[in-house]
Amino acid sequence: MSETSDLAAKLTALAATVADLTARVRELEDDRAIRDLLAHYGYTADTCKDEEFVELYTEDGRIKVAASAKARAAFGSGEWVLYETKDGVRDFITHPKGHHSPALYGKSMHLQGNNLVTEIQGDEAVARGYQVAIVADDQGTRVLSAGNNQWQLRKVDGRWLIRERRGAYLGDDHFTSNLDAPADGDS
Repeated sequence: MSETSDLAAKLTALAATVADLTARVRELEDDRAIRDLLAHYGYTADTCKDEEFVELYTEDGRIKVAASAKARAAFGSGEWVLYETKDGVRDFITHPKGHHSPALYGKSMHLQGNNLVTEIQGDEAVARGYQVAIVADDQGTRVLSAGNNQWQLRKVDGRWLIRERRGAYLGDDHFTSNLDAPADGDS
């Protein structure tokens, strides 16, 4: 092998290594940005920053939560409670029987992304993990809810946003199936 062809082979191998490392760094950066996004979901909910909460979603974003019997009675809903588009997300975060109830507003702590697993493919991603919501009230500090979420995410103009949060609570019929459901399917 001549020096020229040896150098060309080394440059080709180096270019492949650089391309591989670039892709791996991009995936790590995306994973980090997704984890930050989910942390901001909780922070904005807990600090009553409703409009910042809404801005974490895509224009067509939605929240789909499996409704317990108690939630079905409180919200008059079916098996799933669904909020679509940013207006729907705003309705979710400002609902007087939900987050804006005097017992919760500014008194809760949402812990998102526990045991988080991400699947990133270009500008689309799915993240699955556990969540716990804690509230402080006259009874002290207690767990308000625990469950899991499947997050469908999209990168828009270089920023990761939530396309859909689909959640199921611990003890609900959908708890196990929600984590394994296809990203665009029901659990």
